[in-house]
Amino acid sequence: MLLDISVLRYSKYTCLRLYNYIIMNILIIDGLIKSNGHTDKLLDKHIASLKASSITRIVLRDSNISHCTDCGGCGGSNGCIILDDMQKIFDASKLADYCIIASPVVFGNTTAYVQTALSRFQSMYNGDFSVLPKVGKLKKGAIIITAGGSGGGTEAVIKTMRLFLKMLNVSDIEIIANYNTDK
Repeated sequence: MLLDISVLRYSKYTCLRLYNYIIMNILIIDGLIKSNGHTDKLLDKHIASLKASSITRIVLRDSNISHCTDCGGCGGSNGCIILDDMQKIFDASKLADYCIIASPVVFGNTTAYVQTALSRFQSMYNGDFSVLPKVGKLKKGAIIITAGGSGGGTEAVIKTMRLFLKMLNVSDIEIIANYNTDK
């Protein structure tokens, strides 16, 4: 199906709207430090532009997620053995048609919440670096970031988030960014 993609402008926010494409299940990994900030507003604008039958929004700051301890328990192909709220993210990532990861840029990186969650996805590599059979069908997705200044130094954040989404079998990734939030 060909997609009609239009760019919407909301004062200083830019979102892409996908017309004639119904996204069934959306997974949002919300790595925001606080609600109602620049990233939250940009994320809400993007969500409003999508057509979905279900949305699973996992707010990392409200989740109980432990750090990866490099225990090796995931090496036997059973996934991560630490039982906490990451299990919800693992399960939702397999069912999602569209994955969004959102974070403000903090000192040239994602928030600590995002870093903690992403480190736990190491278990999906399962020792043999083969993840595609485990995450299901090809998906679409978006990276949403905000940063003070002109956006310089955000390349590493985008690269990390893009790698993460590719690991979830996301083949078409939108980058939605808002810079100069400190002004």
